[in-house]
Amino acid sequence: MIARKTSAFTLIELLIVIGVLGILAAGLLAAVDPFEQLKKARDANNRNAVIELHNAYTRYYATHGSLPWDDSGASAGCTALLAGFNRAGAQTSQTVTTLDPCILDLEADGELKGGFTVALGAQADKMYTASPGTTQVIVCFSPEGKGLWKDTQNKYSSNGVDVSGAGEACETGGSKPLTPDTPPSCYWCAK
Repeated sequence: MIARKTSAFTLIELLIVIGVLGILAAGLLAAVDPFEQLKKARDANNRNAVIELHNAYTRYYATHGSLPWDDSGASAGCTALLAGFNRAGAQTSQTVTTLDPCILDLEADGELKGGFTVALGAQADKMYTASPGTTQVIVCFSPEGKGLWKDTQNKYSSNGVDVSGAGEACETGGSKPLTPDTPPSCYWCAK
């Protein structure tokens, strides 16, 4: 009888190949950093929402001659929020959620799509609006991903005051150690 020689992988060879593929997959996963990618995506959405909201306020001002909280024709809930903007002293800001009556006025006026704050969800509490004057509006958010930490627009406090000249190093987290758990305290603002 003639012995046939079959060519097949041994169990050891298969385990080695699976091990090498596992190491390559782990290296690829570490290089891509999916959590940082999610933060970048959230930052992109937040930046677009901030720009959209700032543009809506600007269009409202262009058609009405005043910002919603300064407009006597705006809803009572919105005009009552004017007190939240301390224009005489230190500049203050309010979250987008707090400004919901004004957002509803922007939606009713056609400057924003309906359900703007609902679409933002929990991110609306992380966005701030400041109005240092009757013709000025600033909308800000704090980036989560490292990609925007060094952006030139990421140098403000939540009320739109430039803090980069006051010793705050926005790209390095200022005086606190920079780790993924302690991002910089600076905000990206549309002015």
